[in-house]
Amino acid sequence: MNKFINAAIEILTDVKKPLHYKEIIKLALDKGILETDGATPESSMNSQIITQIKKKGAASDFIKTAPSTYSLNAAKKSIAPEKIKKIIEEEAIQEAKEKIGSGYTISHAD
Repeated sequence: MNKFINAAIEILTDVKKPLHYKEIIKLALDKGILETDGATPESSMNSQIITQIKKKGAASDFIKTAPSTYSLNAAKKSIAPEKIKKIIEEEAIQEAKEKIGSGYTISHAD
């Protein structure tokens, strides 16, 4: 699972109330739950949460409670195994793209 998603779940579990994405990232960085060298960690956090809500719908870990404010989804539904596989594959592709975009390089052995 994505490091931003994991951090958001941990923070929201600890505080037990909805938080704005900027507060989620601030707490995650301050507590050392998340480390990033990215220039815009706030945007990354918001993007990751929104993307999960859009992809998973009722099975998302999060719900939007107000503009840019999220809580854990207490009514989270389960996802069919074949859909889980597809989501995992899409997340792996997205993480690879983020690493490439962040200055990491990927070399291919010939």
